[in-house]
Amino acid sequence: MKTTNYRRIQYVQNLHILPQMGKHTTQNICVADNGIPILGSYVQSQLYLDHIGDNDAKAISLAKKGFSTKNRPDAENRGFGISSNIDMITNGLRGSMYILSGTGLMMCRKDKVEILSMPSQTEWEGTLIFAEIPLDTPKDFDFYKYM
Repeated sequence: MKTTNYRRIQYVQNLHILPQMGKHTTQNICVADNGIPILGSYVQSQLYLDHIGDNDAKAISLAKKGFSTKNRPDAENRGFGISSNIDMITNGLRGSMYILSGTGLMMCRKDKVEILSMPSQTEWEGTLIFAEIPLDTPKDFDFYKYM
């Protein structure tokens, strides 16, 4: 009987969450949906299109900077989900995070961020986020610093 160290823990319409232990030193988490990509969110909201045009990589870059597609004046703290999670995982926990959305790919490590436009054959209809989090939490890590 073959055993694996992963399992799908939740499936809701078009969302998958897959946790996996990596090489005994990390917890890997992959969240994938087949909805609209990050660029599609900007297109639907008609926000920041003059900055990103039809470029998935530019849309990911803008989302990383905290520019939200949510237009809610009473919720000015919205729009930092992606950016604060990247900061927490890469700087706070000293892990890495990858986002594939449409043809845009972002690879974030503590000291390096790369954002690329991928060939159309690799396009992901939706958004796929992969985080590699070390099991040893740094002693100075404070979750509330990223809220």
